[in-house]
Amino acid sequence: MQAIGAAGGESATINLEQARIHNANVRLQAFTIGVRIGHDLSVLLRLVTEGRLNVEVGWRGSWEQIHEAASALLERRILGKAVLQVAS
Repeated sequence: MQAIGAAGGESATINLEQARIHNANVRLQAFTIGVRIGHDLSVLLRLVTEGRLNVEVGWRGSWEQIHEAASALLERRILGKAVLQVAS
C-alpha cells in the first residue's frame, strides 16, 4: 500500500504497468473517506490481521498529545503512521 499525496509539493506519478510487471503479487486498491468508510476500514483491518498489509507505526501516544503528533508528522520527524490512543 502506498499513500500518494502532495506533501512534498510535487505531483505524484505512478506507472501502473511497471508496478504490475515488477510486483506480480501487488495490487492497487483505492480507499476514500465517505459513506462506506466502515467497509473500507474493515477490509484494511482484515488485511493487517492476515499479515498481508504491513502498517509501520513511527509514533504512538495519548490523544492528549495530538499537537505533538501533528508537529512530528508535518516536520517529517517520524516514519510511518502516528497512532493516538483514545481510551485505555
